[in-house]
Amino acid sequence: MLWLAACGGGPGGGGSPNPGELFPDRANQYREDQERAVGDAARLSGYTTTVTAVSYDGDGTVTVSVRVENRDDDPQPVSGRDWRLVSPDVTTYEPVSSTLPAGEVGATPVTGEVVFEVDPQDGPGDFYVEYKPDALDAARGVWRLTVPDVGAPASTG
Repeated sequence: MLWLAACGGGPGGGGSPNPGELFPDRANQYREDQERAVGDAARLSGYTTTVTAVSYDGDGTVTVSVRVENRDDDPQPVSGRDWRLVSPDVTTYEPVSSTLPAGEVGATPVTGEVVFEVDPQDGPGDFYVEYKPDALDAARGVWRLTVPDVGAPASTG
């Protein structure tokens, strides 16, 4: 069974940092982190980004569906490389693939999926999806994924 945090930063998520408010046991909390429930948005570096769904296939593949909006006047870069997945033992995974369009996001939001391959033995427990679009800004969006049984497929969203 896959469980995702059902509480969040309110409609749209806002841009207020809240490290430890939703996920008090999360390792490596930073004061600019925006913890959000799936479906709630984080506002970071001119982006409004939402994790809209997460699925775990039971064999180690985690697929994160995302929506990225640009709040700035000029287009901004968008990339699957802005995403990480942190396992219960604090192993950080880079995406293995992404269907986000390469290039920029302008006035029209973009959607896509970011896929991670994790060690099936890396659980059960809390995984954290992290979004950090600006390497020079410490702010991250963080969404939780609790996997009680790593051998069973599940999805939400």
